[in-house]
Amino acid sequence: MKKCLIVVDLFKHIIENMQSDTTLKNDSSTINKNYFEPRIDNLKELIHILQFNKHFDITYCGDQKQCLDKTYKVIEMKYDENIKYDEYYICGVSLSQCVTEKYNSINSDKKFIIKDCCFQEWYTYDDSNNPDHPKVNTIQELIKFENDFLDGKMRFKFYDNSPGNDGSGEWDYGEYEKLNTIKSEDLL
Repeated sequence: MKKCLIVVDLFKHIIENMQSDTTLKNDSSTINKNYFEPRIDNLKELIHILQFNKHFDITYCGDQKQCLDKTYKVIEMKYDENIKYDEYYICGVSLSQCVTEKYNSINSDKKFIIKDCCFQEWYTYDDSNNPDHPKVNTIQELIKFENDFLDGKMRFKFYDNSPGNDGSGEWDYGEYEKLNTIKSEDLL
């Protein structure tokens, strides 16, 4: 049984920008301690263990030069969409956008988002180019958003889905398909 771990857009500059962002009503040490550090540690541990597992391929989708941690040679493998894996595990940045797009692009019933190895970007008031990120005030609201999104309680509805659209739209609440998730500890 062959499995694949796909790490999506784990860009160093995005993580650093999120860590230093002051728009959330928490100090940066709280955000780092309660959100970033545990998730980065989970991801590093997962990669460290799975890189020696003969049943797993690990790949990175995104610009290799911008990867958060360039020390993992195994992460430099290219993703080959022609290989059919028995199971797929996806994590990275940004949960409601790039991670979910990769998840949706995989034609398999055995695909999972590793929720404690994902990071969600949020909307800041001076960032009008990303209205499809959540508007949150605290780290607790960000985590609630992630859980609601994964549980299918909301999706972003674009006003214009054509190529070259301006990205405008709104979050729509309803009953959507729940995404398959797993915690990193359950994978190990």
